[in-house]
Amino acid sequence: MRLAAFDLDGTLVRGDLVVPFLRRAAGLGSLATACARADLIAALRHRDRDAIKAIAAGALRGVEIEHVRHVAESLTARAIARDLNPTVLRDWHAAGERGARRLIVSASFEPYVQMIGAHLGADAILATGLESTDGVLTGQLSTPNCRGANKVHRLEEQLAAWSLTRADVHVSVWGDSTGDREMLAWADRAHLVR
Repeated sequence: MRLAAFDLDGTLVRGDLVVPFLRRAAGLGSLATACARADLIAALRHRDRDAIKAIAAGALRGVEIEHVRHVAESLTARAIARDLNPTVLRDWHAAGERGARRLIVSASFEPYVQMIGAHLGADAILATGLESTDGVLTGQLSTPNCRGANKVHRLEEQLAAWSLTRADVHVSVWGDSTGDREMLAWADRAHLVR
């Protein structure tokens, strides 16, 4: 069986969607407060992207899921209308025509990754989850940040959910950054997007 795994930001989509999402969903005030935290400065200094993502999610504390859904819909519409990478999108469609199961594997937040994946006909979405209680975000992540080695871990979990092992599939991966390095190394065929 064929498996085609695509990163989102900088790969399927030109540019980054995390900051626009946070700015619209949390508002500039909450985002500025999160950015002013001392632990964020330390995380930036150490380039700890997992800590940075967790701190950024804190800006979303108290935001209603319904508002997040509207923001995700707007961001998705914009991404589909003008931000999709045409070269990688051709590869996405070609993988589907060859019968591959196509996945988006992204450190971006689930709400808009799910919508983009639904639009593109993805077989699975593996992204960074946001925790909620009673229709309101808690400001915590519901999954580990889906980057680096965690991308491979999440792919292996998805294979198991499909009752498959790594030996059962031929894996092609598209990625553009150091956060995709382990996933690209795990692939039978790696496509580094520039």
